Amino acid sequence: MDATNKTTAANSTSPVSQDEIAALIAARSYDEPYRFGRKPTSRAPFPFTEREFARLLVVRSRLQSHGSAH
Repeated sequence: MDATNKTTAANSTSPVSQDEIAALIAARSYDEPYRFGRKPTSRAPFPFTEREFARLLVVRSRLQSHGSAH
């Protein structure tokens, strides 16, 4: 009654062809690494809203100017 899970010997022991290996290697060469933690910019302030990002820039500039005065 378990007809849906039958595997044949040809399916389980068939070797991988050289063309399949070449295709896998070629596909891997087009992959690009995923970048985690992108810095917010004025064009893409995520995860902040534009207002929050502008406020952070103001606070950062005030802290930098205060730190350089001493």
